[in-house]
Amino acid sequence: TMELLTSKAAYGDKRLPYRCPRTMPAMFYLKMLREESDEKEGRLNCEVISSNYPYHPLTVGLPALHDQKLKVWVKPKNVISHFCSKTEALDSGFAPSVRAQILACRDYLTKQLLPTIDYVSWKDKSNFRITRSKWAEESPAVIQSYLQWRERRRVLLDLEREDCSTNDKALKRAETCLQTITEWFGLDATKPYLFDSVSSADATLAGLLFCIFESDLPRNKLRRMVHRKFPVLKSYCLRVTQRFIDPAHEFPRQDFDAEDPDAESAKNKRKKSAREIAMERWFQQKFGVKPPEVSVHTAANMMTYVILGGVTLHLVYQQLTQQNKPSSPS
Repeated sequence: TMELLTSKAAYGDKRLPYRCPRTMPAMFYLKMLREESDEKEGRLNCEVISSNYPYHPLTVGLPALHDQKLKVWVKPKNVISHFCSKTEALDSGFAPSVRAQILACRDYLTKQLLPTIDYVSWKDKSNFRITRSKWAEESPAVIQSYLQWRERRRVLLDLEREDCSTNDKALKRAETCLQTITEWFGLDATKPYLFDSVSSADATLAGLLFCIFESDLPRNKLRRMVHRKFPVLKSYCLRVTQRFIDPAHEFPRQDFDAEDPDAESAKNKRKKSAREIAMERWFQQKFGVKPPEVSVHTAANMMTYVILGGVTLHLVYQQLTQQNKPSSPS
């Protein structure tokens, strides 16, 4: 008997703006194994338990797997590998050479895609405040800030270690990985699985893609890139999700899937008035350079600082003048 401990906010809770990329592959694996149990000699006995805490002291993170028979706690990155070590494993029907390919595919997907999903959620300036506010939301208020700080610090250190700390590097890493998987396995609109039948590699790939397509973060270039360049993978993930998770499931459609938000914002940018154009021409003729693009809000803040600075200097000058003023003779 085993227990899979998951974060309550990471799975089955719509309030979190993304699904946990470490939890979903394990959930797909269990769903697949239960669906295929009629063809197996036995069934993996594993109970899923939701926790209010996003950490476990013995495994650092979640999901954490407790094998009661062996009396061990398994860390998140080793959960599926521990599942596959059982005699009832999903990959038990494959030849040893094929199982080696499945293992290599699983490790490759985890190493390449997990950092890119973490980058979008925790490093992107438009997203990390939303992710951070929801992280550990179910935990006691006195430790929420610490848990949020600890998780973001862990993610940023991992991104630096994996050389995935910029937007270009993250997108390039994901694109190269998905292009390799698509070409190597010859995925098309009809191929149901990566190998001849469902495997743990399908659980890993579908679980990670599920996290990407289910995300509704305001700035998700990773989701837009996968949507535009890899429609075959979206069809594949939807087929697997409807087969093992929910027959009626559909991924949410968002406007930025087909439109670059930067281009869209530039297209909808407010037109300048004739007065603003005239002021720009005068500034360029006077100083020889174009005036900086400053919003009204930013300009108002700058003026406020200038006024406050002027008032402060005036008060200091008055104080110094009064101190140095000679006293009148009595």
